Amino acid sequence: MNILVIKDDEEININLTNEEAKELYDNDLMPFRKSAVKHALNPIDFCINFNLLIKMAELLGYSESNMRYSLKESKRMIVLYHHDDLDGQCSAAQVRESVADITANPIRCIAVQYNGTTWKKEEIEDTDEVYVLDFTFTDMEALAEITGQKLIWIDHHKTAMEENKELWDSNIRGKRDITKAASQLTWEYLKSGHPLPTAVEYISKRDVWQFGDKKEEISAFTGACQILLHSPEDADWKDLLASCENEKVELYLRVGHALTDVRKVRIEKAFERGTDINFHGLRARLINTTTDASDIGEYVYQKPEYDIAVMWQMMNDVVQVSLRSDSTDCAEIAQKYGGGGHRGAAAFTIKSGGEFSLRLF
Repeated sequence: MNILVIKDDEEININLTNEEAKELYDNDLMPFRKSAVKHALNPIDFCINFNLLIKMAELLGYSESNMRYSLKESKRMIVLYHHDDLDGQCSAAQVRESVADITANPIRCIAVQYNGTTWKKEEIEDTDEVYVLDFTFTDMEALAEITGQKLIWIDHHKTAMEENKELWDSNIRGKRDITKAASQLTWEYLKSGHPLPTAVEYISKRDVWQFGDKKEEISAFTGACQILLHSPEDADWKDLLASCENEKVELYLRVGHALTDVRKVRIEKAFERGTDINFHGLRARLINTTTDASDIGEYVYQKPEYDIAVMWQMMNDVVQVSLRSDSTDCAEIAQKYGGGGHRGAAAFTIKSGGEFSLRLF
C-alpha cells in the first residue's frame, strides 16, 4: 500500500510491507532521510500497521497532530469500454484519472465492440470493481448477476435501453440516459456538481451530433483527438480532463483546424468512390472507409437524393457496417443484423468466415 504523509506543502511517500517496516525498525535503520523515503520501496498491495506508520512519521519530524494521511487502497479494477469510439475512450480515461489516486493496482482498460466480444468470468470474479462504459453486452443480465455491487454501468444507446428495459432502470450503479453521451454521463457520475471540461463537452456533443453554435470548434477538436489519441491510457488525457480550458485543449484545436481542409478532401474522395444502392427500400450510398464515418454520413444524407449512408470496412474477419441518417431510424435497421446504436447513427457487424475475401479474389 502506498502511504502519503503530508505536512504543509511537502509530501513523503512511504511504501512498505509490515515485514519490511519491522525489519527496518528492528535494525535501527530509522530515522530515514526525507529524500530516501521519497524513493522508498516499491508500492505494495496491503496496509502496514497504522501505529507503526505514526512512529515512522514522528521519527521523520512529524507528529500525529500536524499530519494527515491519504491511503491508497489495493482495489482491482477492470474498465470495459466501447472500442474505436472517442466517447468510449473519453469515458474510460475519466475513470482512470479519477481512481488513480485511490488504488495502488494498475487499472485494466479493455476495448470491446459489438461483434460478439464478451467478458471473461474468471477476470470479473477476480476484481473489486467492474466498469462497463458506452457499451451493453448481449448477456448483460448474466454479468450483472455475477458482479453484483461491483458493477458500474454507464450507457446511452437506444437499442441497449430497449433490449434491457428492466436492467436499464434498475439500481445498478452508474448512469443510463439516451439523451446524453457516455462521456458526459461518466463525468456526471464521477464528478457530480463539477463543471464539464471542454474536452468532455466537445466529445459528448459530437457523439450525439448536437453541435449547437460550436460545430467548427467541436469538429476541429474531435478531429485532432481521433488522430492524436488512441486509448484511455494516453498521457494527454490527464491535461484534457483537468479543467474547462487549458493549453492542451487549445493545442488540439489548432491541430484540428489545420486538418479541416484535409478532412474535407478525404470525405469528398470517399463519396466519389462509393456506389448507389437500394438498402431496405431506401436510397443509399455505399462507401468503403476506415475513418470519418459520421462526417461522410452527414455529407451523404444532406444531399436530397439520399436517405441514408452505409459505410463499411473490413476488420480482421469481420465486416463492420456504420449507418447514418437524419430521416431514418438507423438503430432499427442495425438491430435486424444484431447491432444497435441511436436513431441517427448505428452500426452492426457481419462475420465473414473467409467468404468475403474469397469473393474478392
